[in-house]
Amino acid sequence: MGAAGSYQVNYKKSTKGNYIEVEMKGFLVLEKYQPCWLKVLDLIEKHQTNKILVDMSQSKVIAEENREWLKENYFPKAYQILNAKFFKVARIVAEDIYNQMSLKQLDTMRNEGDYPEESKNFKIQEEALDWLLT
Repeated sequence: MGAAGSYQVNYKKSTKGNYIEVEMKGFLVLEKYQPCWLKVLDLIEKHQTNKILVDMSQSKVIAEENREWLKENYFPKAYQILNAKFFKVARIVAEDIYNQMSLKQLDTMRNEGDYPEESKNFKIQEEALDWLLT
């Protein structure tokens, strides 16, 4: 199982603003996907930030069970914690077509749940942060 994915979640402060950085590598099974986003929830609550940078440039497709988990667990909690304003999410995405397709499906699912989010995909972290923190 050496090909299992890994993740890191950190709260970052910069002169332009604060945000949560999520870095995912490889293929994240649900057992790794859940704690990753639960940690994000903790940081949203602790710092009351709605800005998230997700680096998926080295990650694979988002499994359907992971998307379902986000829909059932993460989105409702995240919006509840932040009093349902909206989230601004900058994503650094892989060239991987499957990764991008699963993101589109995730966006559709989130919109159906009526969770307002402004999200944009980038190839370069600097551009992603410029957009996220303005």
